Amino acid sequence: VQVANKTKATFEVTRESFVLEDSLGRQYPMAPVRDVEEKYGRLDLDRNLFRQNRSFTALGVGIYTYIGSDFFPSTSRRSLLIEKISLPPMAYMEDVLYFPIPETGLNGVPLRLLFKVKQLEEPIEVKFEVPKTLGIFEKDDGGGTR
Repeated sequence: VQVANKTKATFEVTRESFVLEDSLGRQYPMAPVRDVEEKYGRLDLDRNLFRQNRSFTALGVGIYTYIGSDFFPSTSRRSLLIEKISLPPMAYMEDVLYFPIPETGLNGVPLRLLFKVKQLEEPIEVKFEVPKTLGIFEKDDGGGTR
């Protein structure tokens, strides 16, 4: 995710600032860091892919100052978990975020990412849909199948 502050206020951004909402209105906070480290082996691969795409994502923030964040630190290099960042006007942050798989699953389901900070009256929402991907991104039905 990439957030650019185009307001005159400084945003106090925490892990709780980002919430995933499914099509039924259920909201999911970010996954715990330890869960992602223990259960998801692609954390560093995701970060590398994210960096490779900067040539595209950096186009809209060229005049903004980059503020580093690390809500899910690398498992292969020394890095610190950052719980909160201050995002002043004319600054941007970008990070890889992880959420639990919603009860509705992910494939072909409309989802919303909400960005909530006290400096904004209303959350900013981004609507998106994960393309159908066979065999992954589905909620486990409890019977060992997905």
